Amino acid sequence: MILEAAPVEPLPIDATATAVLVASLVITALWLAYLYR
Repeated sequence: MILEAAPVEPLPIDATATAVLVASLVITALWLAYLYR
């Protein structure tokens, strides 16, 4: 997965990609929680 390969390369772009990935996961979790509440 992306999380396993990402920390190996400490690049500025990687930090942005990680932030976007975390944000998308949070949004997905909130969306699923909203659907299945």
